[in-house]
Amino acid sequence: MKKPIQKIKAFIDTSVLIAGVASLTGASAAVLDLCEAESIQMVISRQVLVEADRNFSAKLPGLVNQLTNFGSLFGTLPL
Repeated sequence: MKKPIQKIKAFIDTSVLIAGVASLTGASAAVLDLCEAESIQMVISRQVLVEADRNFSAKLPGLVNQLTNFGSLFGTLPL
């Protein structure tokens, strides 16, 4: 009996989240694309999401909607 293949887990920090949402090219965007395609399992903390939201609001307000759309992949985070 074969063991099920586990997905690679990738912790997404604030810099990856910001760079990946802000640019469609580059390594950060590629990592987020893999997460979105469910090729790798995204691991992210509530603190990263709060920090990213704060930075997008202050520095990249035009991209807040893109962050929100990407955030729909997270579902409900436990407290």
